[in-house]
Amino acid sequence: MAAKKVATVTATLEGFQRAKALFAAIEAASELELFLIAAGEVVASTPLVEGSGLPITATVINRLPGEDGVSRSKSLGLGVMAFADLWASLTPDLLLLTGHEPEMVAAAQAALPARIPIVHLHPSAPPRGPIRWAAMDSLSKMSHLHLIQGEGACQRLTRMGEAPERLFDLGQWGEGWPQGVVRTLIEADVAGLIQKTFHDLNTSADFLNAETLQALRQARKGENLTTWDSVDGLIKSAE
Repeated sequence: MAAKKVATVTATLEGFQRAKALFAAIEAASELELFLIAAGEVVASTPLVEGSGLPITATVINRLPGEDGVSRSKSLGLGVMAFADLWASLTPDLLLLTGHEPEMVAAAQAALPARIPIVHLHPSAPPRGPIRWAAMDSLSKMSHLHLIQGEGACQRLTRMGEAPERLFDLGQWGEGWPQGVVRTLIEADVAGLIQKTFHDLNTSADFLNAETLQALRQARKGENLTTWDSVDGLIKSAE
């Protein structure tokens, strides 16, 4: 059986140091093939990364000068375009995200239309600042599998509507946690999970299950319903 191709992004030196043991464990697993993408501030420090014995597969240069909102928004857009080209070239089997920097959001946004399953390693500590909180929440909703630590993360994701079978509690992160992640990546049926996720806004109502249609019928009776683009056609199909 061919090795499962795992793409992952490292965008800050702090994040790389935190995830370095995990990257090494993936690189050492014969069932997995690591695609390590350098982005953000790591692009200028590739010798440091490669000096640790981890080869960089590709670099994504997306950050524009300036820390104002316009510059950051443009950098995010450039990142989405760069990752779209990269995923088309590498064709990874899954995308593993180990942080919540803007580059992670761009990588995930480019992966969704390409139907690349996303695995999110949730932080052991709350992110700093409202923008990173929002980024973490958006990554949670774009991801298909969640690698978490403890009951608090489980409750948060459950309140966000994530299914229990998508949550993998790694327990306390000690020396063996990278091996736990590797086992999950090897064993998880990520291809099966992505087929159950309605990321495509043009999904036909024919593919909706009975429970979804029943919920839409109840919504027509006056109950609140959170909607997304093109939901009107789905509600009409449920009548």
